[in-house]
Amino acid sequence: MTLRLPFLLPTLLTALLHTLLPAQASVRKDILTIKAEGQGRLALAACAQGLEKLLARGKLSSAGEAQAEYLLTLANTIARKYSLSKEFCAFAAELGKSRTLQTQPLLASWLRHYESRRLEDIGRRSEAAQIMDGLGYVRDFQVLGPLDNERGGGFRDARPFESNPTQLDLLATLGGKKRPVQWARIQVADEPSALLNLAARQRPNRQVLSYLAFAVTSPKDQVLSLRLASGGSLAAWVGGKEILRRDCSLRGLGMDQDSCALPLRAGKNLVLVKVCTQSGSYATRMRICDLDGRSLARGRIQVSAAAKAIEAAKSVKPLEVDLAEQTIALGAEAHLAALLENSQDMESVEAGTLAFQLATLILARGADEEANRRDRRYARLASEKLPDMASAWYLLGFTLRKKGASAADREENARIAAYRKAIELNPRHIEAMLVLAAMDREDRHQVATAEAWADKALAINANSVAAIEEKLECLSDLDLEIEREALVRTWLKNPRVSGEPVLLEEALELADSADNTKAMLEIRKKMLAVEYYASTLRSISRTQLQLGLTEEALATAEKAVQDFPQSRSSHQNLARIQQAVGDLTAASQTWNVWLEICPEDEQAWLALARLAALEGRTEAQVNHLERALELKPTLKEERRKLEFLRSGAKTFFADFQIDADSIIKADPGPAADAKEKNDAYYVLLNQLVVRAYRNGTTSTYQHKIVRILSEEGVNAFDTYRAPYSSSDQSARILTAKVIKKSGRENSARLGRGGYADLPPIEVGDLVEIEARVDDRSRSFFGDYFGLQHYFGSNNGSPVHQSVLDLVLESGRKYHFQKVGAIPDPAIASLEDGSEHRRYVIRGIPRIEYEPYAPSPYESGPLLRVSTYGSWNEFSHWWWNLIRKQTIVTPEIRAKVIELTKDEPKLADKVRKVYEWVVTDIRYKAWEFGVHGYKPYSVA
Repeated sequence: MTLRLPFLLPTLLTALLHTLLPAQASVRKDILTIKAEGQGRLALAACAQGLEKLLARGKLSSAGEAQAEYLLTLANTIARKYSLSKEFCAFAAELGKSRTLQTQPLLASWLRHYESRRLEDIGRRSEAAQIMDGLGYVRDFQVLGPLDNERGGGFRDARPFESNPTQLDLLATLGGKKRPVQWARIQVADEPSALLNLAARQRPNRQVLSYLAFAVTSPKDQVLSLRLASGGSLAAWVGGKEILRRDCSLRGLGMDQDSCALPLRAGKNLVLVKVCTQSGSYATRMRICDLDGRSLARGRIQVSAAAKAIEAAKSVKPLEVDLAEQTIALGAEAHLAALLENSQDMESVEAGTLAFQLATLILARGADEEANRRDRRYARLASEKLPDMASAWYLLGFTLRKKGASAADREENARIAAYRKAIELNPRHIEAMLVLAAMDREDRHQVATAEAWADKALAINANSVAAIEEKLECLSDLDLEIEREALVRTWLKNPRVSGEPVLLEEALELADSADNTKAMLEIRKKMLAVEYYASTLRSISRTQLQLGLTEEALATAEKAVQDFPQSRSSHQNLARIQQAVGDLTAASQTWNVWLEICPEDEQAWLALARLAALEGRTEAQVNHLERALELKPTLKEERRKLEFLRSGAKTFFADFQIDADSIIKADPGPAADAKEKNDAYYVLLNQLVVRAYRNGTTSTYQHKIVRILSEEGVNAFDTYRAPYSSSDQSARILTAKVIKKSGRENSARLGRGGYADLPPIEVGDLVEIEARVDDRSRSFFGDYFGLQHYFGSNNGSPVHQSVLDLVLESGRKYHFQKVGAIPDPAIASLEDGSEHRRYVIRGIPRIEYEPYAPSPYESGPLLRVSTYGSWNEFSHWWWNLIRKQTIVTPEIRAKVIELTKDEPKLADKVRKVYEWVVTDIRYKAWEFGVHGYKPYSVA
């Protein structure tokens, strides 16, 4: 019996397809070919008709459900790429009424997921939120973070409460990534997508992790499914029993990327989730549903992160079930993968088709990290099994792009070859042409070649918005602005493309250049109808303010905050508009609302300080500046401002500065044999003050006074540059002067970057230098502190007095190693709890260098300080850094098997591999930045 869908009666279907298709188009044409030609509306309609035919059959088989899931995913991809969210939502709403779909719960959930995201795109956010709530998304959490996850180490380091929930103390304070952290309740009720954006809420938000806890109350013993998404590693426990572990350094954030069984006892159950990031999206969303993906009816469970609920759940043991025996519906991915595992007896076309569909699904959901890209593996299989299918080669090229890779880490030749093969097989494949154009223009700076691709694409499809965009980018790069503007004006007259976001952006630029603010406002409103973004709302509010529409500007800015509550920029925009209209109190309140979301945003505290200054509230200004500097001690200008406002404020080195006059007066003169030994100069004072911050950054102050003894010494100090790394440090010369024999002082001309051009120097003059160097950010070593300080002079000159002042953060363990005769330091505790250590060495003789003599660093006097106490501690960090680089690819594994298959003995196997490596592998050492420690991935 064939079940006809009531919503797909001829009249309704015809009405729907007419909104998607040109009158003369046929949806029977291959969807991928249509898509390749940039015909987004036609391709979306073809997907809709394909789904209609599938669902009309009644309950689907596993193969039918997989085909429907593939078509649905493809439709969502097309809608997102071609800004067809409104059209997608129209057919999704009708499709959702299908009686057949109600028997396919996982497929239905994917439809609802995609519908929700596209509803967000067109501003129907309350409808999107209702869908997400119906899917069972969790919106209430206790959150502990940010905790350290340097190079992924925190993911593998277990805390006691993971396996023993009774040790979870919501009132406890733990050592965080940068400062102590506590549990805090976070509810994301106002976020339509149910996204918990930890990156927006926490500082720091790189190389960190958080624990999320909530209680699930179940009316009976039952096993449900927990489905999660994240941009990094994940682990989950219920009642102390681990139910999920996914080690993943970097991936896109999607929906239902990982699934696991969730065994629940009758009553309250504690669920704990560890969410990690290194450099990807630091966010998560998760839902609870039946094992088959079906949404739960009301009353099946209750979720709460209230302290009482969690306390009651801590002592509940997990339901004893064998997790391996629980069948979790994974839909098309699992079905297609299972078929391909037994594909040896399949026809090549069938295997290739399955591989293509599976690669498309995995790619669209972004579940994999670079080290294990299943989409790439299946796309390669598809291109092998379907060598004449252009779309298979295009898909392969798309999957070959490395996520998060630097330019040096990318290998683009294979991508280019795949795209060229797609065009060879289908000369109308403009999607491949435009990828090649972008690569030529952006990566290879071959703009003329890129323009040729864009022109070829436009000759095939004159209404391809992507081709139009690429053509305009090429003209901009070629500085052909007159020609560019002429084309823009021509396309703006074409009703088939003039309403597309790309052309609306161009219209906006034309209105801006004509100072037509009213036109800009209307264009931005049109853009909002197509793509409902927070940035567009913010732009509209600022334009309204320019036009004097104060109430409208405030209302629009408030709407951006309401609809995008985890957007810092939206709060900032509202506060600025409130400040512009003179309501400083409201502006302060807006920033305080944001600080409830992200209490450690130092820039928000600085904004409050500026508002307090405008209101003349000096005490509040001081308090806000102090808070900002607690969060980020390296804010130099703000620290100076605070020092000016707060009486008694001092720089970090003020208490340790040594008076230059006293040093000069006590100068005993050069050594008796200085002339004989050709001393260029001698050092009266060599002082270094090092302030080590808990976050792994440091600030240093250097004070040097030298007496010039020869022309060589004059040349040595003609200019001076503070020793620092320009990539991650800033330097400033505080004092640079020449003190003449008469006592007259001549100051240097100071340049940028810690540079000083000293005035003319004569033999017998003194040179005094004071410099400060601050880390702008942590190095790739993370919050590690290390110092190797040589007390002597770098050129071996005599040193009368060498002083090292260390100001070390409390709560950290420092390890010291002395080389040579170094006296014990004077140790004192400072008011802020840090420890001050002063080392003083007097009378360091010159070093008389001999050929092949050991470095003075081997004899000292030298002091090493490190937060690593052993090589084991360092190796723990290093292993987390390189672990993913040691993963053997399937190609290498296959090669090893091939080389050793005829060798029974291990020694002979090793010899075979060794011989192949030394003869067939070429090594390149690129030891810059982190790659001095981290090798590139195995090929």
